[in-house]
This record gives sequence, structure tokens and C-alpha cells, in this order.
Amino acid sequence: MSKFVSVFVILFIASCGSPSQWNDMDKVPVTSFISSIELVTKAHSVSNARGPGIVSKSQMQEMMRLYDEAYQLSQKTTDESLAKANPELPKYYSLYFREGLRLRLEAWKTGKNYSEIQGSSLLDSWADWYGKAEIHIPKRMVIDSP
Repeated sequence: MSKFVSVFVILFIASCGSPSQWNDMDKVPVTSFISSIELVTKAHSVSNARGPGIVSKSQMQEMMRLYDEAYQLSQKTTDESLAKANPELPKYYSLYFREGLRLRLEAWKTGKNYSEIQGSSLLDSWADWYGKAEIHIPKRMVIDSP
């Protein structure tokens, strides 16, 4: 999980492309994208705070809350906005990040170990791709909250 967390701390935000490429309609999807990643990073910080050992019930509840909020925000993204940052981003974000979140939440709520393994694997694949990807988002597209 530490690989996942360290990769998500890095987000490249820079001006790029034609100014007309981005519009105000992209602000909520882009901010939701960034916030969803930040929330998962926070969730992993909760689980890593104590070091090795069993996660307490309150820590697990907090992780589930953060994951659920990240998943809800991930639903507010649009393929069109994400594609402006990187043409492959919509595919990887949907197939690896969003689905990984969904599966981990399912596992935590139902106790389905297979979903936990699948979700973790998808999130690791997302982290691998994201760590190598060039994602360009103009600073003006980021708002305080979605």
C-alpha cells in the first residue's frame, strides 16, 4: 500500500494545451478527480498511522468513509474532461481507480475477500500507470471543493 500512497501524493498540474481546450465545465470533474485521489491517500495514511498491526474498528470506519467519499467524487468526473489532461486517463481512471475503489468498498462491507484482492490489484495497477503518466491540468481548473 505504501507504493500506492506515494504515487498518489504526486499530481502534475501545469498549464498546457490550447486555453480554449479547457472551460469552466471542466472544473468540477477535474477537482473531483484530484480530490478522489487525495481522499484515498488520506485513507491509506489512516491505515499506516499505527505502523504494522491490526487496524482498529474506528480506523476501518474512517477508511471506509474516505473511500466512499472518493468513490462518490469519482462519479462526478467526465471522460471528456479527463481526456484533456491525458487521452488515456479516462480508461485507466475508470477501469483501475474507480473499479478498485468499488471492489474494496464491497469487500469491506460484505467480507468478500476476493473483492478485496481484486480491488487492491486494480488500485496497484492504477498506481503503476499513474506514476508514469503525464497528466496536465491547468491550475485555473482546480477549485476549492467539488
